[in-house]
Amino acid sequence: MDTKKIIFIIQSRIGNALDISFDLITTQSDSALVLIAQQEVIEEVNRRKWTGYFKAILPVSPSFSFAEVSTSIEQYLSELESFKNNLTFEIVTINESKVDLCGKLKVHFGLQSQDLSHFVYKNKMKSFAQAHKINTPNFTVIDKNEAKKNLSQYSEKIINHIGLPCFIKPVNMFASKHCHKINSKDQLENRLKVLVDDSLTYQAESFIDGNLYLCDTIVTRGQVRYLQVCEYSSPCVKIYDNPSLGWITLPRSDALNQKIEQFAYQVNNAFLPNGSGVTHLEIFENRGELSFLEIAYRSNGIEPSNFYLKRANIPLREMHFLTQMNPDIPINIEESNYVACFLINYPQKAGKLKKIATLPIQSEFSIRWNCDIGESLPSNQGYDAYAGTIIIWNQSYKTLRDDFEKMKSFEPLIID
Repeated sequence: MDTKKIIFIIQSRIGNALDISFDLITTQSDSALVLIAQQEVIEEVNRRKWTGYFKAILPVSPSFSFAEVSTSIEQYLSELESFKNNLTFEIVTINESKVDLCGKLKVHFGLQSQDLSHFVYKNKMKSFAQAHKINTPNFTVIDKNEAKKNLSQYSEKIINHIGLPCFIKPVNMFASKHCHKINSKDQLENRLKVLVDDSLTYQAESFIDGNLYLCDTIVTRGQVRYLQVCEYSSPCVKIYDNPSLGWITLPRSDALNQKIEQFAYQVNNAFLPNGSGVTHLEIFENRGELSFLEIAYRSNGIEPSNFYLKRANIPLREMHFLTQMNPDIPINIEESNYVACFLINYPQKAGKLKKIATLPIQSEFSIRWNCDIGESLPSNQGYDAYAGTIIIWNQSYKTLRDDFEKMKSFEPLIID
């Protein structure tokens, strides 16, 4: 083996989550790729004829237990003669549900001293942010036993600490799943009655009103190499109520953009002080005050590379792999267009797709539909399944902004 480094890629999802340019990854590095995946992913890799990109494919069960995955890595390395001669390795994933496992494996094998759990568990994430003096909403982990003992008293305790309205969400779930806004004590008690028997762990946190922003960042050896602020069309949790969810790049000259950039530098320096990879940060702004919402150790899950190739000639999803494979990799930034993206939801009510309306915009665009005319569509599925994505770009921010505002309420799917 001529390679000097092995990259173990943990992959548990198919579909859009597997839209990765392995051709780019392999041509940009002399590392050898080893895929660790469940059978469903392996079958998809075979179907796409990608097996040639991997030095080996290690099958594991869908549970991806730490013991099974770590043993697979150890056994594979033990069989390599060249591993005894300065061969190094790295472990990476872009699957949100496998970030915690990836971090624990990195620590287990001595690749880094800190795991990635502060990117995964929202209670730990919020505590970590507060410890680094990052403005964060008040929160508390729901104590199910205390709730069962005296529901009214415990609800009052949460309200005294968090206030109303508040927000209840799982500590380790993604894509706005099982999230609920609570406006009254009665609503809180009713919600607690349901979740005390749920297997998930929940937390309550102060509800923040205002505008939601994201910040995608490339970090190598703890240094920010690229950072872009975008504004959401609405808070992500409203994806179940609106025809779409969109985001748009902000101009670097914009005063609010610069303020958010500074905040994002602070967060990234705290959460990834020595590591490399891509982070996806979400920030609320209300009357000039910025509040940390959450951060992920991965790129945005919807069209990240296509979006940033239009914006700055950067394949963002692949950069999460490449920066960990080689932190010294050159990053050639060529900003040209302002860019927006819309995830188009399925309709609120299921029905047959009769027509797709023409977009009411002036900017250039590309569309990726997951449905066809005449097809029976399900009702809104949120991030789990969606009708399509639209990327819009323009060298004029004003024109793009006008198009973005039009698209916020636009419903392209016409249902019988």
